[in-house]
Amino acid sequence: MTPRAALDRAAGRADVGGVTTVAVGEAKTHLSRPLRRVEQGEEVVIERDGRPVARPVRVERPRRESGHCAGRLHVPDDVDDPSPDHLLDLVGGRGGGPEDP
Repeated sequence: MTPRAALDRAAGRADVGGVTTVAVGEAKTHLSRPLRRVEQGEEVVIERDGRPVARPVRVERPRRESGHCAGRLHVPDDVDDPSPDHLLDLVGGRGGGPEDP
């Protein structure tokens, strides 16, 4: 066993056949470390008393395609027209400042 492997095993980690094993205590204390490895595409197994109990998996985010709302939204032709006076009165958007009536 290499010195690095011995340190990893003592710290609750090991790399066996391309799979990183992490002890529950190590995962609990330093969860970001095994998660970072999972995010990078590595396989990680969490063990309790030397037995595998969990295998975290990377969540793939769905890709958003442009035009995914095409035909589902309607923008009226007058969207850029000034707002009607009664709406401007409701939101206080009619004058230049508080001193205007």
